[in-house]
Order: sequence, then structure tokens, then C-alpha cells
Amino acid sequence: MDQSTEHLASLKTSIRKTMRTRRRMLSEKDQTLASGQLSHQLRKSGLLTNSRHLGLYIGNDGELDPSPAILPLYQLGIHCYLPRLGANSSHTMHFASYTPGQTLTNNRFGIPEPSRKVSRLMPAFLLSTVLVPLVAFDLSGNRIGMGGGFYDRLFDPKKVSRRPKLIGVAYEFQKANQLPCEPWDIPLDGVITDQHYYRF
Repeated sequence: MDQSTEHLASLKTSIRKTMRTRRRMLSEKDQTLASGQLSHQLRKSGLLTNSRHLGLYIGNDGELDPSPAILPLYQLGIHCYLPRLGANSSHTMHFASYTPGQTLTNNRFGIPEPSRKVSRLMPAFLLSTVLVPLVAFDLSGNRIGMGGGFYDRLFDPKKVSRRPKLIGVAYEFQKANQLPCEPWDIPLDGVITDQHYYRF
């Protein structure tokens, strides 16, 4: 690892630590309130108007949680899909179908995901829009995630014929002036927070 790469990695680690600590300091009440405000922003933005197949996630580690919006979206005829990790220690991730009330099982990180027995996978290029979790973002469309690289690998332009619209989801305080980025980082098309919708 050369010095510049090592510096970038160190900077990202520092940003992750700061933002994750700040997220975890939010009370359960504040998280629930922010999740409701996010649902309002989603409706107001019109972002999902033409999204028939939506990838999203269930909040973990203090993330702003879009999952309370699943039922209203489902009632509007939008098909919803949640991330599901590859078997064992695989670094792969896919999106699997989810309907409200469906039983979920915890993956190796303790995050609920659709069961392999009852959910069908949706190829990444067929999703209309994906709501992407993040630790920090900037207004150039850069994102820092948890460091696993799952979303970057799944939407690598070398591997998908068509990329869905990628919209980051974050608390407003997760906005940074400028984030370090590397060649393999997949840029976002926008970010929706509990207060604003940013288009890039």
C-alpha cells in the first residue's frame, strides 16, 4: 500500500468513526422521528414516481431507516427488494424480493435479510432505483460506506449492463464538504436526508 492510498484509507476510517459515533448517539425517539421525516421527503421529492422495482435496506448501526416506507410503497404498486449477502463468507450481495410481513433471517452481521427459501433474486440491472445506506456523503456524489465494498462490487459498471439510479440515504448531519474517493467508488445520483433531496 503506497503512502497516498494509506492516507486515504486512514482518512476514511477517521470519518467512519466520527459519523458512526454521532449516529449512535441519537435516541430511539430521534431515529424514529428522522425516519418519519425521510418518508415525507420521499413522497415530496417524487423520486420514486416511476420506480417499479426499488432496492432499499433495513437500518442498522444507527443508520437512517427507510424501511417504515415499505408498506406505503408496496400499496402504491412498487415492488421492494432488500439486500441479501452471499453464502458463508462470500463478499457478494444481491437484492431479494420482500413483501410487508415476510419473515426475515439475520445474516452474519446480524442484519435482517430475506430468506433464501421464499425470496427470488432480482438482477441488479433490472432495479429502477436503489436507496443506499452510507456513513458520509458530499455534494459531488461521493459516499463513504461501512467499508465492506458490497454496493461498489454489485454496481461495478464492468459487471452490470445498466445501473439503476443510486440514491444515498442519510441524516443531514452526515453531509461533508469533500470526501476522499478512489477509482472503484461508485458515485451516487443523489442523496435524500431527513431534511432535503440532493440531486447530483
